[in-house]
Parts: sequence; structure tokens; C-alpha cells
Amino acid sequence: MKKLIYSLFVIVLLTEYGYAQSGGAQHQRMTPEQRLERMAKQLGLNDVQKDQVAKIEARFGKETNELRDQVKETDDPDKRREVIKMMRSSQAKRETEIRKLLTPTQQEKFDEMKKRREEMRKNRQRRRGSD
Repeated sequence: MKKLIYSLFVIVLLTEYGYAQSGGAQHQRMTPEQRLERMAKQLGLNDVQKDQVAKIEARFGKETNELRDQVKETDDPDKRREVIKMMRSSQAKRETEIRKLLTPTQQEKFDEMKKRREEMRKNRQRRRGSD
């Protein structure tokens, strides 16, 4: 009986470890609606701002998805870097447009959100490099 319990315990530990290593539930990409709701809550967007941000997200979202598909489809490292550069440029334009809609207080919060997102991205890259 002790061996059975010990075996089950080891299986549970290994399963949890594997789940944590793969990023767990965090690994799933948020939908545009979920991102908008999170941004609205964190920044305190009013209904007009929320509608304007939704339009900006829809316009740039399509472009981003097309570029992301290009990155996935190419094996050429130079082409991949070029497309990633285009994605970053598109993201910067998107952020500039959103920033124009915000009050100074909301802009500060937006900048903090961007800074945290960048730190998370760098941490992911470090972890991937150490695997």
C-alpha cells in the first residue's frame, strides 16, 4: 500500500512539474476581447475610449496575425528577422494610437503595463535560451 501511495505521489509531482515547465495555463494566448477587457479594467477606460481602442485593436490585430503567420511559415532566418521587425513597428504604431486616447494618468499606467510586458518577454527569452 505504501508503494502505491508513493508511486501516485511521484506521478503527481512529475505531472505538475511538466505542466509548470510548459508554461501551464499562462501559455494560452488571450483573445482580443480578453485583452481589451483587461486593458479597460487596468487603465479605467470609459466607454468611448473602450470603443476606440477596440477599433484600433481590430485594425492592427489582423495585420499582426498575418505577420505572425509569415514568421511561422518561413525557415529563412533573415526573412524571419525582417518580419519580426515589421511586427514590432506595427505594435509601436498601435501603442502610439492608443496612447493618444488616454489621459495623462492612464498614459502612465499604460507605460507601466508596457514595461512589465517587456520584462516578461525578456524573461521568457532567457528561459528558452537556458533550456
